Amino acid sequence: MKNKNYHGIGMPFEGFMRRAFRTQERSISKGTCASIYETLVRIEDGTALVKVSYNKQLRVVKSSLTKGINAFLKQKIQPAEALQLEKLVQELNSANHTVEVDYIIKEALRITLPYKEWDSI
Repeated sequence: MKNKNYHGIGMPFEGFMRRAFRTQERSISKGTCASIYETLVRIEDGTALVKVSYNKQLRVVKSSLTKGINAFLKQKIQPAEALQLEKLVQELNSANHTVEVDYIIKEALRITLPYKEWDSI
């Protein structure tokens, strides 16, 4: 199924990544840009404007998310939250579709909600 409206589809990804790295900077090279995830969704839907394979872009997204989760694990967070994030890394390793990755992003945002104040740093 093709998504009709891509506007904002990568914002949960960007929100988590910015929270993880405590930055307001949008950067493709640092992995904190919504377009990284949006590109994956567009490739899957067949509407991408770039010539990158789905598997390659999936690896980019998974690598970025893993780095973001690991950044959180290095912070002083609650042990229960750390365990939940570690479980997400395991789930991310076996994720092959945007539906799975989207779930992981939303769970990461939910788990890290107590650290939302980091979003404005």
